[in-house]
Order: sequence, then C-alpha cells, then structure tokens
Amino acid sequence: MVVPEMEPRKQSGFTTKSRAIQAEAKRRADLLDRRAGFKQEKQAGKFEEHVTSFLEWSERQHRVKTRELHGTNCDTLVRFFSGRFLDEITAGDVEDFKLARANEERKNAKDGSIVSPATVNRALTTLKKLFNHAEKCGYGIANPTRNVEFLNEGPGRTRVITFEEEIAYLAKTSQPLKDIATVILDTGLRPEEVFRIRVEHLDFAARTIFNPFGKTKAARRRVTMTADVFAILKDRAKAASGPFVFPSSKMASDAQNTTLSQFQPPALGAPNSTPIAPSSTLN
Repeated sequence: MVVPEMEPRKQSGFTTKSRAIQAEAKRRADLLDRRAGFKQEKQAGKFEEHVTSFLEWSERQHRVKTRELHGTNCDTLVRFFSGRFLDEITAGDVEDFKLARANEERKNAKDGSIVSPATVNRALTTLKKLFNHAEKCGYGIANPTRNVEFLNEGPGRTRVITFEEEIAYLAKTSQPLKDIATVILDTGLRPEEVFRIRVEHLDFAARTIFNPFGKTKAARRRVTMTADVFAILKDRAKAASGPFVFPSSKMASDAQNTTLSQFQPPALGAPNSTPIAPSSTLN
C-alpha cells in the first residue's frame, strides 16, 4: 500500500490556539468562496486616501503637465468629497459637484466672474479617471461618474481680433512681446510653442519652424514662416547666446519663457474699453 505524501504543516504565525483556529476558518471560507466563483473585493477607503494613490500612479503614467493638472483638479475635488468613502459617492453627488463648482467664483477674479464650464469639465475628467483607477485596483465600487455628462463649453472666451486691432496692438507693443505676438499671429503657433522654439528647430533654407512637442502627431509639425517671421527669427537666431530664440529675461539665457503674463500688453481702445490681453487674443 502506497501512502500519499502529506503536505507539511505551515506555521500559522499566531501565538494562541483560538486565534489560529479563527484564521484557519477564515482561510477555508475564502477558499470555498473562490471555488464557488465568488470574488473577494478590496474595501474602498476614503476619497482623499485614494487621491494619493491615484496621483502616484499618474506620476508614473502621464506627462508632467498632465500630472500637474490632475493634482490641481484633485485639490478641488478633495474640497467637495473629503471624508467620504469611495463607495458612498453617487452619481447624484457628482452632479451636485458639477453645479456647485460651476457657480464658484474664479480664483483671483477681480470682476466676480465664475468658473468656466471647461474648468468644471477638466475636474470631472480627473474624477472619472480616479474612479476608473479605483476599479482597476480591485475596489468593489460602482463608478458614479460613468453616465455623468460634461457641461456644454460653448465658444468659451475666444474672440477674433480685427486687422485694425492687430496693427494697433503691434504698434504699441514693446519687445520681445512684439516679435512673439507677430510669430503667433502669422504662424498660428500657441504661445508655449513659440517659447519653446530653439535655434536648431529653424530651417531658414526651407523657411519652416519645427515644433517637436505635443501629444498628437498633428501637434508635432513643421510650420511655414512668413516674410516677417523669417526676418524676426533670422535676427534672433543670430543674436541668441543660448538654445532658445526667446530666452527668459529673468533667468539665464538657456532658460525659456513660460508665460505671456510677465509681459505688459498695450492698452488699446477707449479708456473704459476691455483691454486685449495677449494670453487670450493671440490664441
């Protein structure tokens, strides 16, 4: 008669017999559940606790600007959902967040304007991704954002300036904003794309600017120079002491500008008219 080998006993790790018996009973119950097809689900923690986990994942998964945007949005979301367990948050709560956030005053707004629908939607996008991440982590939750719709963003704050406004703007603008504005207006490049132009990105023989940045292939493109842009960039490339065509005026020559807000836009129109700001006009 052949006696089958017995599986060696494993140490339970418990110091008392009663606790070891309880642990063994739980282990057997878990095994029976798995054999019956029941899946063990992780218990959902509080919202702010999972925010930390989500942002750690985002830091490994996303570009720096995307991670920073999620971080900013999470600061807003924590204000609304802090102290709530993930599985307690419902679609109705998310709708309440949309309404409340859409009626908040913009940070540092001097005119009393409220948060734009686009800003609300960016926070809602982060919230959707956060709950998707929680689901992937195995928490037993019903995603409350799944059927929540985005707000209608409409035309936003975009305004097309007239040719007369463009001439008046450039006539009163000081350097280097005048050259930056001309490049933006003539090429359609975004402000941050102009700030990132390096001398090596310029092909004066082909009269093109190469933009190597962007999330899509369409964003990474070659842009044709107009005669004015060609002259501006040719002069600035010659005078450049570092890699950037428009280096930062407040830092070393090898540092790029990061925002148009450091430049003072000219005041146009009547004294009581709305000024044209470069950050909105030149987009």
